[in-house]
Amino acid sequence: MEARPPRTEPETTRAVRLHAYGEAPRIDEIRAPSDPGPGELIVDVAAFGVGAWDVGVAAGRLAKLLPCAAPPFTMGAELCGKVCALGGGIEGFEIGDRVMANPGLIGAWADRVLLRASDCGRAPRRASDAEAATIPVRSLAAWQGLERLGLSSGASLLIVGGGGAVGRAAVEIAHGRGLRVLTIAGPGELDTLRQLGAEVAVDYHEEWPPRIRSAASGDVDAALDLVGGESLEKALRLVRDGGRVVSTVASESGVEAPPGIAFELLKMKSSRAALDAIADLVDAGGLSTRIAGRYALQDTPAALDAARAPDREPGEIVLHR
Repeated sequence: MEARPPRTEPETTRAVRLHAYGEAPRIDEIRAPSDPGPGELIVDVAAFGVGAWDVGVAAGRLAKLLPCAAPPFTMGAELCGKVCALGGGIEGFEIGDRVMANPGLIGAWADRVLLRASDCGRAPRRASDAEAATIPVRSLAAWQGLERLGLSSGASLLIVGGGGAVGRAAVEIAHGRGLRVLTIAGPGELDTLRQLGAEVAVDYHEEWPPRIRSAASGDVDAALDLVGGESLEKALRLVRDGGRVVSTVASESGVEAPPGIAFELLKMKSSRAALDAIADLVDAGGLSTRIAGRYALQDTPAALDAARAPDREPGEIVLHR
């Protein structure tokens, strides 16, 4: 039998790098990862999700949350690809497995990436690479927010900011759990949210608190806040005594919750167990993905412009190789 030539690993990989806050990122050639350590794996990436969090990173608004002091760094918070190398001590992943991952706020947008296995989950079988790449951040935030609220079927939930990526995922997941979902969002997003399972979807430009209270026949059991500011203040006054409010954006120190209302800031973390559960939900038809724009990796600035556009079509933005 003729011997196969040894597999050669690429010495470099393309990466979308930010060199200064407020500037457009550019593609650099950087050293490709080739030697995963214990608990690590290397992924050949097929597609990358783009969200509002990436816009915040590029602008410098999320600088205090980043693991590095300053640019340059590789951007990106989510991806889908195939495992091409495994470090020691990893169970449940094999070479060639399709995975989706959230390495944190940065580090995802490269053709080949080194990841902690704990930041990865299996990619849904019924989702394309592009669709799976847009799932991790929005779904993890929605999933973990709902887990913190701990509501039972039949409870009423107000989602403040249902029209964004996290909000749409939260509406769909909450509806699948049997919750009565009430949400506020922009006027162009209301029909989509009703289709995803919102019992009531109200334009946030209107005087929405009375409409929410009327639909809930009183105060709601809990609220998931994805906006902060004045909208959060109004939501806090709509939650019943003994209820809970979880926010993905507000600071606990800057919020005064009414007596009897438990408030906390969600600090989302990657979780293999949660990502696998989310993949199961997608495969069961309980969580959908709608691609609103596709861009080649070299067109990352245009993808970020699309993600920050206030009146864009509801759905996710994706980069592909």
